[in-house]
Amino acid sequence: MDTTFGRYIKGLPLVIFPMLLMVLLFNIWFYHYGPLRHRIYSPLTNDDSLIYEREILSETPPSISLDNTNNLPVLSADLTLQKGQTFSQLLSNANVTKQEALAAIKSISKVFKLAQLQAGQKILLEFAINEQETSKNAARYLDKITIYTSASSIKAIRQANGLFKADISKAILQEKRRYISGRISGSLYSAAIRAGANANMVANFIKLFSYTTDFQRDIKAGDKFEFLTTYYVDQNGKIAREGEIIYASLCANGKAKSIYRFDKGKGDFDYFDQHGNSIKKTLLRTPINGARVSSGYGMRRHPILGYSRMHKGLDYAAPRGTPIGAAGDGVVQFVRMQPNGYGKYLTIKHNNKYTTLYAHLDRIAKGIYPGKKVKQGEVVAYVGSSGMSTAPHLHYEVLVMGKQVNPAKVSFAKIPPLKGRELEKFQKTKNLVDSSIVRSTS
Repeated sequence: MDTTFGRYIKGLPLVIFPMLLMVLLFNIWFYHYGPLRHRIYSPLTNDDSLIYEREILSETPPSISLDNTNNLPVLSADLTLQKGQTFSQLLSNANVTKQEALAAIKSISKVFKLAQLQAGQKILLEFAINEQETSKNAARYLDKITIYTSASSIKAIRQANGLFKADISKAILQEKRRYISGRISGSLYSAAIRAGANANMVANFIKLFSYTTDFQRDIKAGDKFEFLTTYYVDQNGKIAREGEIIYASLCANGKAKSIYRFDKGKGDFDYFDQHGNSIKKTLLRTPINGARVSSGYGMRRHPILGYSRMHKGLDYAAPRGTPIGAAGDGVVQFVRMQPNGYGKYLTIKHNNKYTTLYAHLDRIAKGIYPGKKVKQGEVVAYVGSSGMSTAPHLHYEVLVMGKQVNPAKVSFAKIPPLKGRELEKFQKTKNLVDSSIVRSTS
């Protein structure tokens, strides 16, 4: 055995034992400290497949509460959707697995369009954990998603089979009121904005008085306005949506006019003066808000043709694209193009007596076509300068029994006033509003 082979056999243990010891130490490290220490059972699957546990959302362990659905402790994460971030990206950044995210998104998409979510949206994620601990090694999985919008709340909850079930419910909103008043110095619009109103409120205010008031001729500096409007806040006190004007008053030419909103029930509401008379007439005095009359009815020198001829309507100067409302309820008759005259125009037949025409349009509103029924004030077109026109404006005509008349001198019929029980109910509503105005001004 004193050969070279014998010397090799004698020295073999000195090599094998250190190698075996290294393998043993490596296996101890690998199973106790390596990546497999994070392998856990996936509740999303029905087999024994494994997934890797991810990091807990926050470096500071969140507080633990008890989830009533699965009787397991849960970790919650209150997140905010960032600008340019998708819902899927938010879930990914919150360490939600792709499989969980797809299951949740599929469920929510059945009841809500996730594309409607905007930056700043609050989203609550809840993760169930398998142990009463908050360490980074705690096994967890997505259990519930809650999305709060201004009008509703959407919840997606994990079911026993690992899939999600989503439902949507209306948000509980609280009604509040806002009183706004002021005096006109330049224009009603600028005065109302300074007093705290927004553009939509001013437009609605003008619309209410457009049946009886010519805002170009009747309004003067020093005239007073006031109105009471509603708005709704969510559970966090954030304004969810604007409501309606429930009272409005305008003092013009020394005469005060007050208007009250009255709900007849089943969503049927309208506006009346203090005596219960409807403010509405068959047609509006003007079909466009805030525009000035640039050319009246009668003989005039045509700006393009260069000679005098009859102008059978009123011209309202306004920026291109300004919305034009239907002067009254009716049916769209014609939508036509006349390059050498009206340009793009449309007509609305309101009844057997009245028809209105709107010309030099930029474009027709979406969904407006011959035979379409429209409501008073509904946007039907937009101001333009098509046809024989030198600048953007609306050419507006009123036809009585097929004959053009001066729109400024037409006396339109009124809607019948309230009577009997409806009038009594209206007076009670009016008294409550008056009391609210007194509290707001005191």
